[in-house]
Amino acid sequence: MSPTIRGMILMALAALAMGSVTIVIRHVSADIHAFEIAFFRSLFGLAAFAPVFVRHRLRPLATRRFGLHAARAVFLATTMLISFWALAIGELAKVMAILFTAPLIAGVLAVAVLKEPFRWGRALAALLGLAGTLIVVRPGAAEIDLGTGLALVAAVTWACELLTIKLLVRTESSVTTTIYMGMLGTPLILLATLPIWRMPEGETLLWLALLGALATLGHLGATQAFKLADMSVVLPLSFTQIAWVGLFGAIFFGQQPAAALWIGSGLIVLAGTLNAVLEGRRREEKRRPAAPP
Repeated sequence: MSPTIRGMILMALAALAMGSVTIVIRHVSADIHAFEIAFFRSLFGLAAFAPVFVRHRLRPLATRRFGLHAARAVFLATTMLISFWALAIGELAKVMAILFTAPLIAGVLAVAVLKEPFRWGRALAALLGLAGTLIVVRPGAAEIDLGTGLALVAAVTWACELLTIKLLVRTESSVTTTIYMGMLGTPLILLATLPIWRMPEGETLLWLALLGALATLGHLGATQAFKLADMSVVLPLSFTQIAWVGLFGAIFFGQQPAAALWIGSGLIVLAGTLNAVLEGRRREEKRRPAAPP
């Protein structure tokens, strides 16, 4: 089996795992607040790096960009708290579709804030994503519910986090950025959780452990998929997460997504795929050696 095929399979399985995470969030939210779920998700993610510290001691913490790591942690904590709250109370497929607009928003912000060059392809992707979002949200056709509103805010804060990642990866390793994300983000989420804290019972803790395991497997699968195959090939498969969430929402919670949701989601997927393909081509052009004079 070729590396590309293996990468595609891994990304599809990663999307299934991450889609399952949303169902666990919705299920557990009947017992504890969404903020607590976000805290345990972050805590389990941080605990997964214990072997890294055992092997490398404190070397992964070496950085000259602590302030940027802190800014990312603030955006991350805000995104997790708000998105988990949205998934706990909103229509799952709609919330997930809106959250997937974050990379498109980040592309627009990169031009406005980081002064990256304007590109018509990126602009087209942003317009397609905006059209898809308007179809999904349908402002004016019905009142925007709290879950939808929270998802819109979370998409913006996630986009801001993606911008900080874009700056960090210029000088920091993925291990360092991920460890600081957990070390700084987890206490921030805990602070937001303390006013409504209620210790989870045994069965709930098991569900939370499953959530952490599924999320970790999803991230590992996606990372390995990017290593095996070109991003423009495997990234579109990550959007199947929307379909899984819609299916699980219908089976387990009786949520029947409207046709408009699938049409809007399709436009968002198309926009995200276009953005990924253009980004992949841009990176490939940067790697090519300059033509001799």
